[in-house]
Amino acid sequence: MVIMAVVFFISGTIQKTSFSILGENASEQVRKGLYKSILVKHIGWFDDKDHGTSIITSAMASDTAIVNGVSTESISPQLEGNFALLVGIGIGFWACWQEALVMMVVAPFLMLGGILEMEF
Repeated sequence: MVIMAVVFFISGTIQKTSFSILGENASEQVRKGLYKSILVKHIGWFDDKDHGTSIITSAMASDTAIVNGVSTESISPQLEGNFALLVGIGIGFWACWQEALVMMVVAPFLMLGGILEMEF
């Protein structure tokens, strides 16, 4: 149990660190693209009230926060769940192939139930 706890701690740390770096890099690329597109706008574009400085900066901040959140808080749990499912099925086939087949039939219904629960 101690070995498993240490392995989970190390893998969790690596996972969180790598996905946070991924999110920061994605946010940086989005910000660079937004800055570049704003810099090439015609000067008359900035005269519109919807293109004021505060509106543009708040939109850029919120858009990049959304991109960062999607990459760090959405993708990571999905990959973790898929990996756990595959490893669990592999262990199930190793231990008792009959039960593993039953779980492969039941697993899509469990996933559908989880999706419906998150929707409501």
